[in-house]
Amino acid sequence: MRSPLGKEVRKLFAAELARRQPSFARVERPKPGIDPKWVYAVAPDLSFFIELHMLPRSDEFVVEVGWTDGGEIGLRDNYQSRVDTRAKKWGARLSTLVDETDGYKRHWDVTPQLSSEDEMERVEAISRGEKIPLTPPDPPVEEVLPRVAPLVRDAIDKLEKYALPLFRRVTEERGHKWPV
Repeated sequence: MRSPLGKEVRKLFAAELARRQPSFARVERPKPGIDPKWVYAVAPDLSFFIELHMLPRSDEFVVEVGWTDGGEIGLRDNYQSRVDTRAKKWGARLSTLVDETDGYKRHWDVTPQLSSEDEMERVEAISRGEKIPLTPPDPPVEEVLPRVAPLVRDAIDKLEKYALPLFRRVTEERGHKWPV
């Protein structure tokens, strides 16, 4: 993701998450510029995490969620392909939990995609032998910056609708109270 867009996504996501889910505390990262992570320790043996990642080659971001029994917090060490509420650790992209009929998105894309007409125009130009880039240039940052806030809100809406009920179920199955 281009730097100014990533900075805006991080800033708005942090502010919106703090406002809507204050139980999740931001984890200080060892170096500036590393994508942020938030943790909510429900009990000494159960912590939930949320990670925000900017994709390096596109203007997209993803949200990763999961839990651990006190071990390493983060998706890399906890990834599971299917949800198992009894697992000591679990993690996946939020998109794996989202119902496909509810605006399913693998990523939140800040740069709008070409319309089908524009895409056809590009294909026809290439077939005529015109020298155009295989992918269109990214629109200017100023043009797409207004798209960031609605996408961040949508990501946190999906977090609240899909991940938090799962976290609650895991908490209660382990005999803890879900205080959020």
